Amino acid sequence: MQTDATRTGELGPAVVPVTTPAFWQETRALTRRWVLQASRERMMIVFGLMQPLLWLLLFGNVFSGVARWRPDVFGTDSYLAFQTAGIVALTVLGNAMMGGVPLLFDRESGMLAKILVTPSSRGSLVASRFFFTSAFSLAQSLLILLVAFLMGVRIASGLSGFVVILWISLLLSVGFTVLSLMLAFLFPHHGAFFAVTGFITQPLLFLSTALMPRQVMPAAMQAIVWMNPLTYATEVARDAMLRPVPDGVLLAQASAVLLLFDAAVFWKATGVIRRRLE
Repeated sequence: MQTDATRTGELGPAVVPVTTPAFWQETRALTRRWVLQASRERMMIVFGLMQPLLWLLLFGNVFSGVARWRPDVFGTDSYLAFQTAGIVALTVLGNAMMGGVPLLFDRESGMLAKILVTPSSRGSLVASRFFFTSAFSLAQSLLILLVAFLMGVRIASGLSGFVVILWISLLLSVGFTVLSLMLAFLFPHHGAFFAVTGFITQPLLFLSTALMPRQVMPAAMQAIVWMNPLTYATEVARDAMLRPVPDGVLLAQASAVLLLFDAAVFWKATGVIRRRLE
């Protein structure tokens, strides 16, 4: 398979054939760049992995008596088991929303301009960042599940539930990672980027079922939470954590909603990023 891609060099735009194998080679090379860059920032990796664990430990202890008060609403008498799914979803969301930051800093430092004058595909640049962010999000999810396991939390549905949690985490990561990449190309400076992502993330957190069940929320909020992609991912992951057999209907509905969300964001982001890279 071969397509034509427009490359911009010192002599102006030129059409250069880009083959599919070359695209994946470029994507792998650029992904290795992100891995090397992250390996040089070990403190960022350590604190990035530790933050969700602190949420797990702190909230699990602070609200430990809440689930025992209303086990019929929480679905369990262990708040730690209840919140594990929410912490996984929150971690995936937070990491995805920060996925575009290195590209933004590359723009500000001039590194992105240098990469763009090389014969590499524009698509491989975005794809490499997407793959790295998604992989890091899944690694964080696995670590949270491992720590929760060591604290006594078990996935009631076993291996099938484990696969369901990873699947729904991936769907959640895709849409918000692409959104972050779009914002990284849309805003010229990191100040605006962090302001907007913070403005998006906080309402998503508190208008979801990540930390509390929908039944204990005010009536107005109960109607809003189902408009939130984070709620769908959390509910599916929690169902897999607490029920011996995952709810297939809930999984299908949530997957459809998240796929539609991912497709809508991807469609919008494609136009924005293409215009910025021209």
